[in-house]
Amino acid sequence: LVPAFDDEAVRDRFQGQRAGRDFSFVQARITQNRDARSEVVFEGQLVSLARSKRLASPAVVLRKLGWVNPSDRPDDLRAIGLEDIRFNELFAVFGSDQIEARAVVTPSVMQRLADLQSDLAATHLSVAFVEGRLLAAIDSGACFEVGGMFSTLVDRTRARRVVRDLETVLAMIDALAAL
Repeated sequence: LVPAFDDEAVRDRFQGQRAGRDFSFVQARITQNRDARSEVVFEGQLVSLARSKRLASPAVVLRKLGWVNPSDRPDDLRAIGLEDIRFNELFAVFGSDQIEARAVVTPSVMQRLADLQSDLAATHLSVAFVEGRLLAAIDSGACFEVGGMFSTLVDRTRARRVVRDLETVLAMIDALAAL
């Protein structure tokens, strides 16, 4: 769900239950070494959310950034063509079982993913439906940045920012739970 990488840093882990579903959420920064320097290739949120339906085979939805490189395709999965032209312009779907992938990535799921991509202003949104879980990688920048070490801890603006970011996390989990 994320680009190939050489190093990662994970922080701000949240886990628990929301609407009766177990979830885990982390803030991740993933880098790749290029020409003797480190370049950030992903900075955002990684989410794991329990689903009520278990799948026999995985279905993966990757955000197209102009086009999806065939080498980015998950191993042992093949492209699944869907009827929604607008969705196909934004995303590519892969699976090992075309029937099951189409049963998971329904028209309402396609619409919700397109809406979530737009709402989060994410540069990269990928999801995978694997067994009884939904996994998501949302490249939308860092959350929980509450200021530097030289700013006061008793600043209402800092507290509001943290609350807003927590509300965003919960809204993101709710949106993913609807998939």
